[in-house]
Amino acid sequence: MNLYLDSSAVVKRYILETHSAEVMNLINTSKIVITSIITRVEVTAALTKACRLKFISESELITTKGLFYEEWDNFVRLPINEQTVLKAGEIAVQYSLRAYDAVHLASAVIIESMIEGPVALCTFDESMKHAGRQLGFSVDLIE
Repeated sequence: MNLYLDSSAVVKRYILETHSAEVMNLINTSKIVITSIITRVEVTAALTKACRLKFISESELITTKGLFYEEWDNFVRLPINEQTVLKAGEIAVQYSLRAYDAVHLASAVIIESMIEGPVALCTFDESMKHAGRQLGFSVDLIE
């Protein structure tokens, strides 16, 4: 399976939350794991917020960020370019999505047109799930 992870899914790889085990299983069984370049800042911000809210300690933040940065090259990362921004704008308007959510979906649409086989979308955002289904992605990966 070709798997696109948005930031909400990637965070579950690094912080133990509901569905973390399922996300790990998807990552481990996928042919390729894809995300947008913006995931780096979104996940870093989410990890830092988890520390600020005392969900993880400062030492866990350092360790977790280090692991994330170490594994970053394992993800196929889509850059943000004019094509991505234009497609994201269309998706944002059509599905009433926040900007970065639209960028993630635009990235998934673009990568699917570039690789062999369908791309499954893993997200924990309900608006993105709905839009992803409308765009033809398999999104019900975790029950």
